Amino acid sequence: MTLIICEILLLVAVLLSVILPRLVPHRTKDHSVLKTLAEIWKAFIYIFNQKIIWFFFLIFAFMQAADVSKQKGGIPVLIEKVMGDAVKKADKIKLS
Repeated sequence: MTLIICEILLLVAVLLSVILPRLVPHRTKDHSVLKTLAEIWKAFIYIFNQKIIWFFFLIFAFMQAADVSKQKGGIPVLIEKVMGDAVKKADKIKLS
């Protein structure tokens, strides 16, 4: 079922790329890195001033916290799962 949904989404993406007009790149004469960074910062502030974004962010954070809290031992066990193999392999390597 998941593959079918992915295939449908891929076909929609292909159709949209064929139907939509090309975006021609444009440059402004007053282009500067500081202005670009200022625009990015304004967009970031605008997005995070929207209350709905915070709702989804908090839901995501609580889901992650619930997932970690289900683990026996909490964070140390999670770190062991992620880093365990790397640490074991590093112990076997002899530095000359």
